[in-house]
Amino acid sequence: MIQTVTVTVNPSLDRTLRLDALWPGGLHRVRQARADAAGKGINVARACTRLGEPAVALGILAGNAGRALADILRRDGVTGEFEWVDGETRTNLKLVEPDGRTTEINEQGPTVPETAQRRLQERLETWLPKVKAVVVAGSLPPGVPPSFYGELVSQAREVGAFVILDADGEALRAGLRHQPDLVKPNREEAERLLGRGLGSARDAVEVARTIRAEGAARVLVSLGAAGCAFSGPDKEGWIDALRVSHLESTTGAGDTLVAGLVAGWLRGLSLPEAARLGVAAASSAVGREGVARPDPHQTASWVSQVQVHQA
Repeated sequence: MIQTVTVTVNPSLDRTLRLDALWPGGLHRVRQARADAAGKGINVARACTRLGEPAVALGILAGNAGRALADILRRDGVTGEFEWVDGETRTNLKLVEPDGRTTEINEQGPTVPETAQRRLQERLETWLPKVKAVVVAGSLPPGVPPSFYGELVSQAREVGAFVILDADGEALRAGLRHQPDLVKPNREEAERLLGRGLGSARDAVEVARTIRAEGAARVLVSLGAAGCAFSGPDKEGWIDALRVSHLESTTGAGDTLVAGLVAGWLRGLSLPEAARLGVAAASSAVGREGVARPDPHQTASWVSQVQVHQA
């Protein structure tokens, strides 16, 4: 049964190209290529579904790239419902070298008129009585103001849904004013929001606390290989990242972490325990090809290895 809906205003068709090495200005031979349906909310929906908590992905698509994305998502077994606009859904390139270093080149996305924005809100409205969690995530395409995320957060909170916001810049700031249940900025997003640098995972606890004071009930700051830090109404702390012996793709790791948080909340887990599940899921995903594709059995076996430190 679907209990989660995600909203992705600016999806992408992610093309991952594997190279022997990346030399700016040089000629490169592609050793392997793949395409994935992507965008933060879409990645969360896929990872949730793989973790046994099916989700529906709502969003806006355009052109041939949009049709390819929708086809891939169907093959992934994820329910998707989209509004269509003129132009082309963006294609993002991931250039991956043998040591796992990834260079990303992201397009902007099509202009989304206000009429399409309202249709998307109406589509979300039809799902709200049926679900318990709503994830609003990703960048905003041309034509969509930062306030739109605040509108979506408010719309979902009005019916009592648990709302997670994963955004950047003014969209994050606008969403915070509407008091989402949880926000998950990464290191760079948190630094931009507060206008200052961020140190260790232990230091990031104070940053999470500061962001929570801006309006969110709970905050988790993801720090990549350094783990993550969290602040909630009754618990604060940080979580160590797991050591992964084989790194395949870090794209969508933060979105897989969000999926773990969603799955944990649906299962009645506390914020630290849900974050443990998210870290285990993200660790599983980075060792596999593609975007946000955790292995559910591996995730379950790794949860006990994730170390939580209370502040």
